[in-house]
Amino acid sequence: MYLSRGSEWYRWDLHIHTPKSIVNQYGGDTDVIWEKFISALENLPKDVKVIGVNDYYFIDGYEKVMEYKKKDG
Repeated sequence: MYLSRGSEWYRWDLHIHTPKSIVNQYGGDTDVIWEKFISALENLPKDVKVIGVNDYYFIDGYEKVMEYKKKDG
């Protein structure tokens, strides 16, 4: 795809942890905590186009984020 207007810049956060991460600041892995976490992701500024889930050792948190994403379309 050719862009005639030049470069486009986006904000990305390529290193977030989920409530399932071994080290996190969310206070646990409960439904209430997850609802707050997902709400915070959904309310990021519109110029944040990409996030990267980097939990320690496991992909459980990433998979749970993707479940929410699929559920909400």
